[in-house]
Amino acid sequence: MVGGTSAGAALMGSLMPTGKGDAKKMRRGGVEVKPGLGALANTVVDTHFFVRERTQRLLNILYSQPKGFVGIGVDEDAWAEVEGKRLQVRAGQVLLVERRTDSLVVRVLEAGASVGLP
Repeated sequence: MVGGTSAGAALMGSLMPTGKGDAKKMRRGGVEVKPGLGALANTVVDTHFFVRERTQRLLNILYSQPKGFVGIGVDEDAWAEVEGKRLQVRAGQVLLVERRTDSLVVRVLEAGASVGLP
């Protein structure tokens, strides 16, 4: 079991946002990422999500990734668990972005939601 809040949660993915780049335009490579711990394979986790208006940043990151990558935006006062390939939102709201072959699929998940991850 691993866990974290804020930067500790952002480290859980195979990639993590650095805060550098231009998230105002949708373009590949527009937002810088660095390797994370990889506890969640093919995933990037972004925190303080809705409060700091990071939706565009996460969309840009996922736009640059291959099919099967997932973005998890966790808002302040929110938390979620991932067990195997299942994400369970325990409190608050979480934005889930899935990279598909030719699209990004975005879902807002509320407390109690449970979804399978690719």
